[in-house]
Amino acid sequence: MDEKTKEICLRKITVTDQNAEDPEVTEKAEKLDELCFDLQQYEEDLNINLSKEYMHDLMEVIEQNIFRVLPPCQVENEHVNLSPQFGPSVCNVDDPQMKLLNSVYLLLESLVKTLKNSAVLPLCISESFTTRLFSILFESQDDLERKMICSNLENIYTHLECRAKQINDLLIQSLMELLSKKEVVYSCADTLLYLQLFIITNEDNPKYLPDINTLFRVLTKLHRLHYLFNFYKHLISCCLLLLEKHPSHIVSYTNNVLQIFIKKSVQTSISFMTTKRTLCLIELKHILQLLLRLIKEAKDKSTMAKYEAYFGQLIKPIVDFSLPNLKSNSLTLTVMTIKMLSATEYRKYFRNHPEIVQKVLPLMQNDPHFIDWHEGAYAKQSLYRATLMMDNESDE
Repeated sequence: MDEKTKEICLRKITVTDQNAEDPEVTEKAEKLDELCFDLQQYEEDLNINLSKEYMHDLMEVIEQNIFRVLPPCQVENEHVNLSPQFGPSVCNVDDPQMKLLNSVYLLLESLVKTLKNSAVLPLCISESFTTRLFSILFESQDDLERKMICSNLENIYTHLECRAKQINDLLIQSLMELLSKKEVVYSCADTLLYLQLFIITNEDNPKYLPDINTLFRVLTKLHRLHYLFNFYKHLISCCLLLLEKHPSHIVSYTNNVLQIFIKKSVQTSISFMTTKRTLCLIELKHILQLLLRLIKEAKDKSTMAKYEAYFGQLIKPIVDFSLPNLKSNSLTLTVMTIKMLSATEYRKYFRNHPEIVQKVLPLMQNDPHFIDWHEGAYAKQSLYRATLMMDNESDE
């Protein structure tokens, strides 16, 4: 790399709307694009030689631009009520500073893809580089940058086998750090779980995954965090995919998650507790649907009987979790619970537990607390109560 290009790319520039069109900003952006183009040319024509000096300069450009000094994360020291109205802090995609930074991350991505079969790549993407790149996930306050880092970590994981285990280890350590500092709101939680989902989905080498029991235990405990709403979609996706690959964990995992909520009253002054129970209900519904699919797709009777036994073992904890929901002041939570309990596909499993029916039936009385025509809640409640009474009479 010629000295002029290197000097331009190493410039420390804070780009704002006021100076976005300045010559030095435009010049740096153009030079970064040229470096990306050079790497693409090398990938297409292997006769082009990239010297060790050139690669050293290229990594220096990448490191100096990515591993810059970042301001302390403000949100870590704040108590934030992360409700459905909460959204992560996202930089404007047209922000000139992020446009410049995006060029650097694209350069890193091109480097890894171009040298994926080269002995040089492990030297460029060293253990220390990977660790520092991972640390930016915690340090950056910008959601867009965290997504760029995540994309590059996925790229390194895919094309550099010697770094796959390191990324797995860093990931599980990071998730454990979230659990060790429950009072801190980590804006990177969603990104970490997105990366975990990528690894579970694309894992061809199970030896790189942490111990399955450890992973299930960590994912279960993440349900306790008070900012669950901020990352629950990727958390649930990770858990469901793991359960599909390891169905023998369905009962223990579901029991452990439900126990987090069973002992806590839904009548609480903390508003987000109802939200967390609603999210748990959504996850529970997906788990039950997974079980029904496994039963339907079972290749023999013994496998089908095993999965049906799993369903039966979950009936009691499901009801123990659901009963406080039926006393909730939240109409949404009450309606969702009634819909789940009254689903026709679950009826035969409930009928096998008359003692459970006796628990639910009193709560289905036409109490004024429940009378509401919203989404047919009252109609469903009445029909479900009639069904329970019929089942109860037939059992007697």
